[in-house]
Amino acid sequence: MVAGTCPPELIEATRTELLQLYKLYRTALLNVKYYGHRAKVYSSLSFWFQVAATIGSLAAVGSFLSDAQIWGISARQPKFVAAGLAVIAAIAAAVTPLAGWTDKIYKLQNLHFAYSEIFHQTALVIQDIQRTGVISEYQIGAAKTLHDMKAHLGPLDEWAPDRTLIERFQNEVEEQIPPSSLWMP
Repeated sequence: MVAGTCPPELIEATRTELLQLYKLYRTALLNVKYYGHRAKVYSSLSFWFQVAATIGSLAAVGSFLSDAQIWGISARQPKFVAAGLAVIAAIAAAVTPLAGWTDKIYKLQNLHFAYSEIFHQTALVIQDIQRTGVISEYQIGAAKTLHDMKAHLGPLDEWAPDRTLIERFQNEVEEQIPPSSLWMP
């Protein structure tokens, strides 16, 4: 069916569904960027605390076992240096689990993946609608499934998201997918 020969109610239904899909498309991209960034930040912090714990542990063992001068400290004091380094290593090793970063990283990575899937599947539905010029029952069903997926993720989203990051990524989404670039019948 050619778009010009479609009944007005079918064109209006297509426009309405496209507006909802475009909103989902852009929101999903925003969330992909946001949760990807957050996961990367926490993964990086966790990595560097683990590195500090490893280096601190090795230095503590080295100083404990050493009878030589370490960093200008006499041979009688390495045990105190070892104890100090062990405390620093223990604190660095404890920060990640005590702060809940492991679970947070897992959750952020899962949200990043889920929103990526919604983004790409929404893009496919939009392309299919654009190709045919109208919306089919199959596309309406696919769009409903995507909206349902997004609704199920809502309770998992951060309760207090970083508004500065959201604004930054909203600007990126506006540049990447400007409203003027979105096709309408």
